[in-house]
Amino acid sequence: MRCPFCGAEMEEGRLIGNKFKMKFMPDDKGLLLGIWAMDGIPLGKKSFPGRAVIPDTWRCERCGKYIIDIAGGEKKAKETA
Repeated sequence: MRCPFCGAEMEEGRLIGNKFKMKFMPDDKGLLLGIWAMDGIPLGKKSFPGRAVIPDTWRCERCGKYIIDIAGGEKKAKETA
């Protein structure tokens, strides 16, 4: 896949969370007690207790952008679990 920002070839991979599920936090939302993202939007699917996996992810080494496909990748998610 080519990067839509700079045109370089992107590397395909996956994002894997550690202990907690990754969340998208809108700029207009705050953290509860400064540490919990209660209003965050969860990303990925849990494949192991506490681990979130987003299987369809591309990274551009040149410009540092990532593209993630939250809705797709059901088959790949099962393969990486």
